Amino acid sequence: MKILLWTSRLIVGTIFILSGLIKANDPHGFSYKLEEYFEVFAHDLTHKTEMVLTEDGEKLKDEPCAEAFKDAMYSKEDIQLQEKDYAAGVPFLLNMFSFFGDNALAMAIFICVLEIALGLSLLHGVFLRWSVWLLLLLTVFFSFLTFYSAYYEKVTDCGCFGDALKLTPWQSFYKDIFLLVFILPLFIWQRTLAKAKESNAARLAMLTASSIGMAALCGLQFDWWLPAVLLGVFHLIFEAGRAWKPSSGANWGMALALVITTGFSLYCSAFEPVKDYRAWAVGKDIREGATFVSDRVSVQMVYVRKSDCLEVRQPTDNWDWLDSTFEATHLFWKQDQTILEKGQEPGIKDITLRDSYSGEEYGDSLFKTKGYVLLGAYNHLNEASASVVKDQKALIPTARNAGILYLLAAPDFDEVLNEFKNENQLDIPVCFNDEKALKTILRSNGGLVLIKDGKVVAKWAARNLPSPDDLSSLLQR
Repeated sequence: MKILLWTSRLIVGTIFILSGLIKANDPHGFSYKLEEYFEVFAHDLTHKTEMVLTEDGEKLKDEPCAEAFKDAMYSKEDIQLQEKDYAAGVPFLLNMFSFFGDNALAMAIFICVLEIALGLSLLHGVFLRWSVWLLLLLTVFFSFLTFYSAYYEKVTDCGCFGDALKLTPWQSFYKDIFLLVFILPLFIWQRTLAKAKESNAARLAMLTASSIGMAALCGLQFDWWLPAVLLGVFHLIFEAGRAWKPSSGANWGMALALVITTGFSLYCSAFEPVKDYRAWAVGKDIREGATFVSDRVSVQMVYVRKSDCLEVRQPTDNWDWLDSTFEATHLFWKQDQTILEKGQEPGIKDITLRDSYSGEEYGDSLFKTKGYVLLGAYNHLNEASASVVKDQKALIPTARNAGILYLLAAPDFDEVLNEFKNENQLDIPVCFNDEKALKTILRSNGGLVLIKDGKVVAKWAARNLPSPDDLSSLLQR
């Protein structure tokens, strides 16, 4: 039992700290994922969908086997979907999820810090009973969340490790079940765990093993050493606290570790992520990021034989089997695809950049222009700071003197974009683009990205925009 509890603490603690630090590096990205979950639950808990079949949907009712396969045989034209609001509880639920959505960033930071705190609690043996309860509740909740998303195909990426490691909802659900296997022993024997006297040798072995495990994960999977460095710093803080005050030093160590992680997450929310895993990271070629590689698939046509209702599968690499006799004796059911080789979804999508005033499209300019392109992106134009707009406007003469294309983009209607352009006297294109695409480019509302020959060479958050002189020096390189 001691070995099981020791192993459980090590595995669960290390994974929770890593997950918390990865998400704390990009709290805005995590908040977008939370907003997506809130929107899904707000819709699903306050709406119901009814399927209504038209008269054409009865066309096969007299055919043999039609009843067994009727749902699959209805075409999209035969089915009408009607959405109805639930009468009871709608205002309360909508207000609740609206509140969660409005405060998604604060919730994201809180969850990141909580995950790190729970992981440190397990590794260092402080507040164990509280931590075990919270770990169980969190993991059960996220297991339900990921199962719901996977089963009903609601959210395609769980966001557990941000953009650093994309997990499908099913993969994330299995990850949560894996964690539950190790959390349950901690919960069952929590009294024994809380009362146990841990030797210095056992504690140091735990800290050493967690540091090695974290370093291995950082090097092999995440290509980022900061989580391993921070974990080592946390261990040193805890041990220094114990040396200073053996009875309460670990509590002070926890408090200082939480201050550090909160400060780190707040810094990353105010600026751009320290480690950028997106296709728009500095040094990335956006032309490669926009490349789509389709799946290589094998397609089969599935029919039902009228005489005995048995399933018949036919290949599509040749159609010699399809003739009038076959069509008369079989009913088409469905088309099956087997993925032989998984393709690649582009990391960059929906880049159109349509000028709200002239209607001209500038999306291809980012990928094809020789030389520099400067792009400013607003996620929420109505929340744009006047000082940020002023600093961006100050760069227009520098960009014009250097002969480079300078664009601003926001996800607003043309009337709003034109009004923004006129009010601020901006004589550069102000373009519309999809909000999700702009949030992928820059987390900061009003940041800038500089592209040269299709490669990202620099990014600035709204709080640290370059001066005209700094931009001029950069453009001369």
